[in-house]
Amino acid sequence: MNLLRGNYQDYVLNDAAFSYLESRKADPALLAQLKSKEPQLFASKLPFLTFLAAKGINIFDKQIIRVLAEAGIWGSFRHHGLVGNAVIVSDDAGQFRVGTHALCWVHAERLLHKLMPATPGQVKHVETLRELVWHFYKALKAYQRRPDPRAARGLQARFDRIFSLRTGYGDLDKLLFRLGRRKDELLRVLERPETPLHTNASERDLRGLVIK
Repeated sequence: MNLLRGNYQDYVLNDAAFSYLESRKADPALLAQLKSKEPQLFASKLPFLTFLAAKGINIFDKQIIRVLAEAGIWGSFRHHGLVGNAVIVSDDAGQFRVGTHALCWVHAERLLHKLMPATPGQVKHVETLRELVWHFYKALKAYQRRPDPRAARGLQARFDRIFSLRTGYGDLDKLLFRLGRRKDELLRVLERPETPLHTNASERDLRGLVIK
């Protein structure tokens, strides 16, 4: 997330920061402890940590501090007018699930690739789903070139058909269910055709992964 804010090094606890914390299901008691009527600005990480310590927060608890720091940085984004309405595409790393977010299709497909099928039938199911995902990805790329509302509706229905499939292979079915719940982020391109489908222009497209 630091890469997105350029030369700014401050941390800001404002409405955006607290919305971020709420989205991460932070303890309501912690939020009440930190909130104030006006936004709170800290020039750098040191005064931010000093403030947290004064509030009785264990600044050596890495999990808590990581989420609070991400919130402070997101608050800084909004305070300085950074990011704006831009779509942030990520591999689902928590610190990038902010603002208008989209999931990287290359990393989503890799989750299928990482499955460890134990029987020929399971292997076949994984291969079939990877092929379906590759063809769907190809259709999304075509949509990017020629956006069309009717095509968008068709792609949404096609997504539902693919990710509602149940094969009997438990790990695969759980993954399909998980990805299906992230429909909005995986299909961000339908409302914002300029959205990249993956996080790195130098990465190969899904077809290269399927061939490999």
